[in-house]
Amino acid sequence: MDPNWPAATPPPGVVPNFDNPPSQRTAIIVLQTIFLTLTVLAVSTRIYVRTCIIKLWGAEDTTCILATCGAIAHMTLYIQTLPLGFGRHMWDVRAINLINPSSNRKLSAGGITFPWTVCFAKISILLLYKRIFPLRREIIAVWVGIVADAVLYAFCIAIAIGSMVKCAELSQLRDPYCKFNSGTMITIQSVINVVTDFYVLLLPIPRLVKLQVSRRRQIGLLLTFLSGLGACATSLARLINFQLNDSADVFWTTGRNAQFTIVEMNIAIIVACATSFPVFFARMHSLGSSFYNSAISLLHSTRGSPKASQTGNHSNRRPTKHIGPVLVTGGNGFIAYHIIANILEEEPDCSIHSIDVKIDRNRHSHPNVHYHHGDLACAADVQRIMQIARPVTIFHTASPEFSDAPQSAYHRIIVEGAHHLLDAAVKVSTVRALINTSTSGVINDNHTDLIDATEELPILHPPLQKRLYCIAKADAEEAIQAANRNGGQDDRGILTCAMRPGLVFGERDVGTLGKMFAVARQGKSRFQMGNGQNPYDFVYVGNLADAHLLAAHALLNAWGKPRPTDASTRVDGECFHVTNEDPWLFWDFQRAVSALTGNPIRPEDIIVIPKWVGLTLGFVNEWVAWIVSGGTRTANMTREGIRFSTLIRTLNGNKARRVLGYRPKVGMQEGLERSVRWFMENAEGKA
Repeated sequence: MDPNWPAATPPPGVVPNFDNPPSQRTAIIVLQTIFLTLTVLAVSTRIYVRTCIIKLWGAEDTTCILATCGAIAHMTLYIQTLPLGFGRHMWDVRAINLINPSSNRKLSAGGITFPWTVCFAKISILLLYKRIFPLRREIIAVWVGIVADAVLYAFCIAIAIGSMVKCAELSQLRDPYCKFNSGTMITIQSVINVVTDFYVLLLPIPRLVKLQVSRRRQIGLLLTFLSGLGACATSLARLINFQLNDSADVFWTTGRNAQFTIVEMNIAIIVACATSFPVFFARMHSLGSSFYNSAISLLHSTRGSPKASQTGNHSNRRPTKHIGPVLVTGGNGFIAYHIIANILEEEPDCSIHSIDVKIDRNRHSHPNVHYHHGDLACAADVQRIMQIARPVTIFHTASPEFSDAPQSAYHRIIVEGAHHLLDAAVKVSTVRALINTSTSGVINDNHTDLIDATEELPILHPPLQKRLYCIAKADAEEAIQAANRNGGQDDRGILTCAMRPGLVFGERDVGTLGKMFAVARQGKSRFQMGNGQNPYDFVYVGNLADAHLLAAHALLNAWGKPRPTDASTRVDGECFHVTNEDPWLFWDFQRAVSALTGNPIRPEDIIVIPKWVGLTLGFVNEWVAWIVSGGTRTANMTREGIRFSTLIRTLNGNKARRVLGYRPKVGMQEGLERSVRWFMENAEGKA
């Protein structure tokens, strides 16, 4: 064959140019460099967040990695086919370049790597929707999208494989199948891309619009998913480009399409990774702040700065102002016990008063600790004890157990008790700081995952919130926060803040940890509800007590001063998420308890009960308990408990670190060892 013979007949008046022809090579290489770099950064961020921060790997992560591998393979093919003339007009390509079957197979291989990439990228996004919106309608829509994507793109890949086999020889290109693959099939695939792109883009919009999050966060989520409009636009442009250009000038038309393809598939992958970015930047900000503070501290210490000796380490800073006298509500509860212990360690001479309905448990023998029998639901009890204590600081920890108390107790003790406490505190006129122990349940409906939740999330109310305990805690928190600075009008009024801990555990926790200890001693820790891949933020009770004292000192320092104009430094009127900053898988925590009791569970011994089976058992158990007890007893296994143990619940604690200087002193493993040791020494789980 004549080496100067063109691969196609040029238009009239056009002379083939084999040496320096018009080409889209530069545009393709530049786009590949930019978008491949962005994709690798996005995927690397996702891998870091999922393995090192959230510590949870799911199917959406695996499919994202598969999509990335496809994108890299697809762009590698572009690099290999550019020397063959890809991106040029066909009359500027030597026909001899297309004689080799391996060259034609490289050109056809893109028909495999492109649908592979966009298919797995879209499935990754759909699986993300399934996790974020685990409601029946959304789950059905997600599975429809996944099945449709898998079937349609499998069809495209099968056609491309057939092309590689049947259309490798130049003489075969006139075959009807090969013509179909290089013409009509490209149109079909482009239509599939456009339809599935818009389906994936529009699917979450109705749910996002109704999502109960702060306006700024809602806008951020909408913008994140709407960035997928870029992929939709390029897939549509790709279809239009193919229809408007000469299909016989294959390399030039597909070269233009290649540019749209690069943008489309990489945007899809980046959008699939987008939810990891806020978590990553929050962690980097936290690490950067810690590094900066450490560097400043080191600089002061090496210079012998007086400021260094005054402030000490930023971590768990303690102002010098005394917090007593102190009143602790629910003072015989296990959280209150540790708060009192920390106060005594810090201020042994502090006068501490406790109000509780059960004063024969969790008692300190210290002479400065006074236990008063009283009911928060009784205004007279609260007034009487408030006048005796005349506190400067109040730690409000009183609350019935969310799973064990009768429903009627929630509003009476939590809501009415909070109002009685506020009324009495105003009347005694000595109170400056009130620290309320709230719950992260006020921002979660116990049906959807809570992932790296910040304090910006709004408090949920009915009908979104159905748990009576959380409804009552939310009402109480809002009432106490509204009383801050006497409604914001008095700098010398009571300053308040709320602590929202992760799942609290520790010595004397006869509730959650006590039940886990009993399960472990009975050798039942091998049972697991759900897939077990749900991380939880826990907090050791000693660390939580420490956070309460940090908040008390901060409020007392702020009392009598104007509220800071910089919202990022405020303590009063604010809420704080407090965790051990080390999420564990929920069921790993249970098995760790079992191991410390001397009953380790081997992975092969774990019995997994599907979540739907657990919910069914819970439903039956609830009705049996109701019928047998005449509606007076709560079932041991409930649907709420099953959901509680299978959901993700992680909290962002950066605000407590930044504003309060909180750092967990006791790690998860050490905290568990202390806790189980206490239970082993007090086998009945009673103080």
